[in-house]
Amino acid sequence: MASIRQLDTENGDYDLTSQVTVLTHTVPDGPTLCVASVYLGDGVKNLDGSGGDFELEIIVDGNSYDGGVQTKTLGTQVRAFLQSVPFMVRDDDVVLVKVKSPNAADTDVDVTAFLDDMSPLQSDDKGDVLASADTISQSMINLSLQLDAAETAIIAQGDAAWVTATGFSTLTTADVNAEVDTAISDYDPPTKAELDAAVTSLKGADGDTHEDLSDEIAGVLAAIPASVSGSLTVQTVTGGSNSEYTNAEEIVRGSRWPAGSGWTVLTMTKSGGWPADVEDWTWTMRLSSAQAGGSVDLEITADVVSVSGTTLTLKFYATPTQTASLPGSGRQKYYVEIKSVDGSDIVSFYDSFEGYAWVRGSAGSV
Repeated sequence: MASIRQLDTENGDYDLTSQVTVLTHTVPDGPTLCVASVYLGDGVKNLDGSGGDFELEIIVDGNSYDGGVQTKTLGTQVRAFLQSVPFMVRDDDVVLVKVKSPNAADTDVDVTAFLDDMSPLQSDDKGDVLASADTISQSMINLSLQLDAAETAIIAQGDAAWVTATGFSTLTTADVNAEVDTAISDYDPPTKAELDAAVTSLKGADGDTHEDLSDEIAGVLAAIPASVSGSLTVQTVTGGSNSEYTNAEEIVRGSRWPAGSGWTVLTMTKSGGWPADVEDWTWTMRLSSAQAGGSVDLEITADVVSVSGTTLTLKFYATPTQTASLPGSGRQKYYVEIKSVDGSDIVSFYDSFEGYAWVRGSAGSV
């Protein structure tokens, strides 16, 4: 049996703003060593989360342990666990466990208190029994005699007994080194020249080093959208054309797009309507100089998202800093696509907006 046993447990809802008794128990078979534990909050009736100095007082047969309360400083969790230091209880002593919170809002908290017997020296019906001193002493003597007999038997074998297939070897250091050299020779490991040739083969025709390969892999990983944490879908909606998101106005690097204070407005219609929380989704316009679905050079978050029936309206604009980040200096085509991330992190791309926009430098088209 375990050497720790539960003596009592009590549960209730309490106003902890003043000291309250959460457990009362009479110990009928002392003396014994006890510990009191108090669980505050059950997931429904919890602490208010302000933390602070809580009071835990143990009273044994009318006497307060250490003459007063034990102060327990708690953090801001709404469920907490208090535990007393071990204390001795005599036969038929009455144990009281009391708690108090420093927070005025802790007026209705679920409390479960436990009183556990921690004494390792108990009778058979209470826990493990330690062996007597005489039994332990005799066991040590028996072990010593067995070790002496084993040592005598080993010495009696003599050195010659260990130079056999089943014994220990008496080979010298030189003998061991010679055997190791023979084993390595039999293994015939690759030479440095052979290893160099293998590394050259791994580099390939372009001679990439491991660092080159690492950089290329990092580039591929960086191109993967970091926001894709859910499933990926392609949504088919009606509406949308190149003219709707280009507005016949080319993007000028380093300038607001569209110019002035307007927006690029996109509308999409979905049969059956849009989800109720669609206005809370994250909508972005993605520009890529590589290809549709390629690595993103600029991603613009919709400034306005509104829905009316089956029609969704998105309004975008890019700051001068954002347009200045677009690669190149001359006139260049950028592929455009629309992406959304809903409240469950499901990422969608919308195939009705697979078009392109033109970007030029501030000096004009080149």
